[in-house]
Amino acid sequence: MNKNFIIMFIILTLGLILLILSYYIVNNKNQKPQIKNIKISNKEYRVEVVKSFADQAKGLSQRDNMGEIDGMLFEYPDNQIRSFWMKGMRFDLDIVWINDNKIIGITKDVSHVDQNKSYKSPEECNMVLELPAGEAEKNNLQIGDEINFK
Repeated sequence: MNKNFIIMFIILTLGLILLILSYYIVNNKNQKPQIKNIKISNKEYRVEVVKSFADQAKGLSQRDNMGEIDGMLFEYPDNQIRSFWMKGMRFDLDIVWINDNKIIGITKDVSHVDQNKSYKSPEECNMVLELPAGEAEKNNLQIGDEINFK
């Protein structure tokens, strides 16, 4: 094969890869967050669902409040001990640890001040719900309560 043809083929292939990658990045930035309605006990919550590693790492950091949502739900494909920290947080939270749609633990009134402290689930879980601090007590959320998706 001609050397010029091979060079041109490589340049076109790289250009196509960059074009596809740029399209993917732009579309993911403009993608609206997934919102789900859940019910715990008699309280309904409108939660933002995060599944990707990047979205989970960011969580609610750099936000001043929950905005138009009641909480953030982290969904995982497996059961593991989960660890959360308050890096970049500007407000306090309740962390609700969930396994197979049942609350297995609640860490109340987590302060945003100590941003290096981590909080671990009491056992393996596949979901974590962050709510504004005081929400778990206000609505009497308990270990064993079931999470129902609407």
